Amino acid sequence: MIKNNKRYLLALFVAVVSIQACSNDDDKLPVPEPEPEEPEFLQISDHIKRYRNGVIEISNYLVDTTKSNANAYDFYSIKDTSFVTDDKNAELVKTDAWDFCFQGLWRQQLYPNNGKMQTQSRPWYGNSTNALITMVKTSFDDLTTVPSDIKFPELTDGYYPQNYVIPDVPDNNYQIYWASRSYTEAGDFAYFIPLIDRCYIFKLDDGRYVKFQFVNIYNNAPEENTISSKRGYVSFRYFVSEKGSLDLSTK
Repeated sequence: MIKNNKRYLLALFVAVVSIQACSNDDDKLPVPEPEPEEPEFLQISDHIKRYRNGVIEISNYLVDTTKSNANAYDFYSIKDTSFVTDDKNAELVKTDAWDFCFQGLWRQQLYPNNGKMQTQSRPWYGNSTNALITMVKTSFDDLTTVPSDIKFPELTDGYYPQNYVIPDVPDNNYQIYWASRSYTEAGDFAYFIPLIDRCYIFKLDDGRYVKFQFVNIYNNAPEENTISSKRGYVSFRYFVSEKGSLDLSTK
């Protein structure tokens, strides 16, 4: 009887020790690392970011402001998410290798790649592309779909569309639809004031839509523009719809 009790107590002791050892081993198991969060954006280059929601943002891209106004172009490719560099312009401007460009001494004007323009002085005149552009009085984030009544003006010279009235834009100048102008006391132009409730919509050759906000052409935040701001620093952002979709939501 005594031997049986000893055996029982010994077995009980071993069981308790084993349970404690297992418990200690469990405490030493590695804690699973949490899944890393996807970063808010991917830095594609010094000036270009791609956000999780698909928005591409270009900030303070420095252009050559020493060119004459007639030759001051910078071409941008959506496919490549980059500008077409100067040494390739002559070869590529007559192709579909770019989607829109900036023109003017400070690149304050915007053009789509459309070879049907009647102005033969445009370097892309006569190419086979037919990208279109129009304007909407809506902020970038609030523009969530292509409007059902959207109309694209026929681009006769890329500057003043024929028979197309743009609300609140003097002279129908859609090239600088993105900003109003500030003047000095003497009446001279001082600087542009970006308008946050203005967007462009492109229709690309393949049918996709692009919502586009021209943010600034100065080296500072848009709300900080003054007559002393340095020009020639292009900033903009855009979002491309899926093929066959009218969805432009980015919130």
